Amino acid sequence: MAAGNYSYTAAADGDSEGCTESNGRALRTSPSRAGSVALLALDLLCFVLVSLPFLLVELNLIRPFKRGFYCDDESIRYPYLTDTISDGVLSAGGLLMAILLLGLGECFFFQPCPVCPPDGQLLVALYRNLGSYLFGAAATLSLTAVAKTTVGRLRPHFLDVCKPDPARLNCSVGYIIPDLCLGHPKDVNEARKSFFSGHASFSLYTMLFLIVKDHLLAVLKINLEDVSNVLSLI
Repeated sequence: MAAGNYSYTAAADGDSEGCTESNGRALRTSPSRAGSVALLALDLLCFVLVSLPFLLVELNLIRPFKRGFYCDDESIRYPYLTDTISDGVLSAGGLLMAILLLGLGECFFFQPCPVCPPDGQLLVALYRNLGSYLFGAAATLSLTAVAKTTVGRLRPHFLDVCKPDPARLNCSVGYIIPDLCLGHPKDVNEARKSFFSGHASFSLYTMLFLIVKDHLLAVLKINLEDVSNVLSLI
């Protein structure tokens, strides 16, 4: 199959396609199917590894730092309230927004490779951009989870879910260090992970990624058009 002065020919091993010039010199060889599967598996492995700290913290396999408290600390005496926006809703909203905007951006600014096999170029570009977003999101969540467990800052409703044992609680000593909580361990551990905010970090990352990505795509398209205009005058 010819495209301009170039033609696509099967590689010698029969497992990949090469892009060759009319004089037979190879310009670019697309990866074989086995190579593509290996790269995809490597991407998945990297994603799992970078997500591992977040998963360990969410499964309570890594416990947060147990910070003490003062009985008269008004900042941790608020009643427990459920999240206005749940983690699931926030994650789904960010993912859908990324898919929509990245998909529209690639469809509008996509520049096909003129000397490469045409099949799947747009799909590969979408996978590359969405994969970059997911990898960055996993890294953001993992770093936030590590910060939460390291700092151990108490949430405003800590005393409400902690339910300190009144028989052992002695506010006259001032700073209470021992673990006197009678509440559910999962709720107590979650109440020790106030800072950094997971909602804020994920939202900020998503917005910055989409803004920078769309800006770079727009600048790249403008630069490519300028180069094409200059070359046409030569």
